[in-house]
Amino acid sequence: MKLEAVRSGRWLLVPLLVTALAGAVAGCGGDDDGGGGGDGGGDGGSADGGGDKTYRIGLVLPALSNPFISPIRDGAEEAAEELGVDLLVTGTDEPTEQANALQQYLTSANVDALIFNSIDSKAVSPAVEAANQQDVPVIGVVSGTETGELASFVTPDWFQAGEMVGEEIATGWCADIDPCRVGLVAGANAPGAGLDSGKGMIKGIESAPNVELVQTVYTDYSAEQALNAGTEILTGNPDLNFLASWWSVGSLSALEAVRAADKVGDIGVNSLTGACPVLAEMLKDTVYTDVMMFPELMGRTALESAVKILDGEDVPAEQGSPMHLVTNEDVKAMLAGDEEPPDDVPALEHIEEAEAGCNQ
Repeated sequence: MKLEAVRSGRWLLVPLLVTALAGAVAGCGGDDDGGGGGDGGGDGGSADGGGDKTYRIGLVLPALSNPFISPIRDGAEEAAEELGVDLLVTGTDEPTEQANALQQYLTSANVDALIFNSIDSKAVSPAVEAANQQDVPVIGVVSGTETGELASFVTPDWFQAGEMVGEEIATGWCADIDPCRVGLVAGANAPGAGLDSGKGMIKGIESAPNVELVQTVYTDYSAEQALNAGTEILTGNPDLNFLASWWSVGSLSALEAVRAADKVGDIGVNSLTGACPVLAEMLKDTVYTDVMMFPELMGRTALESAVKILDGEDVPAEQGSPMHLVTNEDVKAMLAGDEEPPDDVPALEHIEEAEAGCNQ
């Protein structure tokens, strides 16, 4: 079966999930990627740059090698530079290291606010509670905390994102295949944003009567385990039609398994989040569909919200984030100017970055 689009890209601004999500959607990576953030160097830390104090804000993320995570940092750093904020950044996939970084920002760096995307919502809870006791506002991005209070929470609706791409698999790729057999390279079978997206994806995949989910393998967000899972699914299901995954590195690992089986174009692959390496594969027709997200906007929103709170302004307790469903044909059409990209998100910029090699 050749790759072809059957639906145009769709724009959606989603409401926020009310429940704090426990765990980053793409927890893969490697060693500690901690590093210093940008120092805006301005005179004012207020939202209009007119204050007399430079705010210091600590940002703790999963590994910065993750193509979904590093743009969160980038968006926060750009906003920090504009607002004259001293931003400290740590990136690590170790829950204890995340918790320690948050505690150190409170006790040693004397930050005015904290922002985090937790790998383990339970692990960061003591730091959130300590920040609450010190009246230091805490903002969650993508994932939250098991205990303690967040001043604001910024995230897309992960269940809906998964459902969108699952429906595209079912009604697009699988439209003329009966039965259409789908395997799923899953992240971790634990509460969190990833599992929410996985549940939505399964619902979308199973929305068409001709589609059958034949096997799901969980991988704890390990690229190596995801490759092994893809290989296992392909080996056990030689008549497979689609190999799905709910996070970008898992998708790239699934694609690697499909390549090794010499079935690119015959077995479809999807992704979730619109990471640059995946968009680059879509331009080559090796990935069929994805839900583009814009993590740099999440980082910017979180940083700007922290400054507003410190300036005494109100911010929403829950803040959604935009998403845009695309197929490989949509991505190529936007790049060629044959399809109009959405106006208020940088979808075309992301696609152009992918064409240019993802800044590598």
